[in-house]
Amino acid sequence: MKKHTLTTLVLVLAAAISFAAPAAAQNPPKGAKRPMMDEETREKLERRVEQMIVWELSEVMQLSADKDEKFFTVMREHFRAKRELTAQQFASMNALQQVYQKKSATDAELRKALDQLEAQFEKQLKLEMQLHKDLKKVLSAREQARFVIEWPRVQDKVREAVMQRKGGGPGMRGGMKDPK
Repeated sequence: MKKHTLTTLVLVLAAAISFAAPAAAQNPPKGAKRPMMDEETREKLERRVEQMIVWELSEVMQLSADKDEKFFTVMREHFRAKRELTAQQFASMNALQQVYQKKSATDAELRKALDQLEAQFEKQLKLEMQLHKDLKKVLSAREQARFVIEWPRVQDKVREAVMQRKGGGPGMRGGMKDPK
């Protein structure tokens, strides 16, 4: 195993362990309603997830040191842009939820909030397309194929690890009650 990869692995593992214990201690009792995550907590969680993704991708991609650095430069930029977009989506989703919870909300108010969220989804699609365009400049066709095949698996594996740490499982999302 490359020295760089081993160092990355150790650092990511240490970071994941140091953040997992406090997060696990803060879980509310079963059945308790969880408040929406504040922005600072969400950003910390996103960075931890990014670290886990980097670790998994390092293992899967098996790139040379030179390509590894170029690849992760593209990925870091993607993560940065995705964090910004996620913050915007978070704000749009909160706005939609506030409008939805008002019993007197009009269809026009709901449509406006939905349109804002839809615009965020379109930006997300463009961001994903840009990631693939940027990776074309860095990776060979075989390496790109490996990334395209493994990227969803890596995301699923990390998502599953996060859910296990939170004490949940697949499909453990709560829903909103209709205010009417």
